[in-house]
Amino acid sequence: MPSRRGRIREDFLDLVEQCFDEPHPDEGTDYPCTKGQLRELRSIGPVHYVARISPRKACSELLRFHERPASRRENAALSRIGTALRLLDWGPDLIIKAFHDLDTAFFGGNLAGYTMVRWQSDAEFHQVGVGSSYGVTFTCFNGTEPQKIFLNAEVIFGEGSVGHFKQMWGTMLHEMVHAFYAILCGNVGENHGPFFREAMLSVDRYWRECFRGRKLVNREEEWMTGFD
Repeated sequence: MPSRRGRIREDFLDLVEQCFDEPHPDEGTDYPCTKGQLRELRSIGPVHYVARISPRKACSELLRFHERPASRRENAALSRIGTALRLLDWGPDLIIKAFHDLDTAFFGGNLAGYTMVRWQSDAEFHQVGVGSSYGVTFTCFNGTEPQKIFLNAEVIFGEGSVGHFKQMWGTMLHEMVHAFYAILCGNVGENHGPFFREAMLSVDRYWRECFRGRKLVNREEEWMTGFD
């Protein structure tokens, strides 16, 4: 029988390997989504950005969104996310499948159609010069390129880590805030500045309100500023 350390390593390697399997709505983690949604996250054609607003205004709108009563559509998304948080059998495809619900419930649907999401290896992170960070968002301010969120498989599912499920959700939401500002504000978008931090605090408060005080990550200061 393998030792506990050996089992942890096997689990780590299995999760990392699963990151690079193409998500499919009828395979992998049980989470409601469509082929079209998953296809959009893998590859988007030219996008056309709407008129930009200031980071201050974007932050204010996001805070008001979190403070008002959720719509029926948003409540349905929150219900699906809440069910996923209780799953015992899950894989890395879960966070990809949940992207549209996270967008609906926490960002008012502002990211869908403008954002690509995928897992990458730690080696790929180093190749583009961002090091061993949990995630990164390559933002596009002009032209027709989409925002691109990448999650680091080896870092999030770090060997011996006991918090990678929580880290996966926290990293995705952190990167989604980057994409939110880039889409709405263009090249004056926040990069861990005061409006970014205010948005992250609002996301955290709303998450706890929706999911009975459940924390996103253990080290909150790192979540606010140090994931990428």
